[in-house]
Amino acid sequence: MSLVTRARAVHRRPYGHAEVSWERTGEDLELRVVVPPNTTATVHLPTEPDAPTESGSGTHVLRCAFRAPADDMPPPNE
Repeated sequence: MSLVTRARAVHRRPYGHAEVSWERTGEDLELRVVVPPNTTATVHLPTEPDAPTESGSGTHVLRCAFRAPADDMPPPNE
């Protein structure tokens, strides 16, 4: 069984590219958000889904505690 411990996505927007990536290390989650110039982003962390963070243009790194990858539900048919 392989566990997903990181992911990244980039999306071209009219004001520039928007990017989000995350990585899990142990029981920590690090989220990196790149917001294009003259725009804002609303970021929801899994530990506080009802308390989003508003981020202006630039690169932002947010961290929170999260379960270890080994505690994830197994994929179907495994």
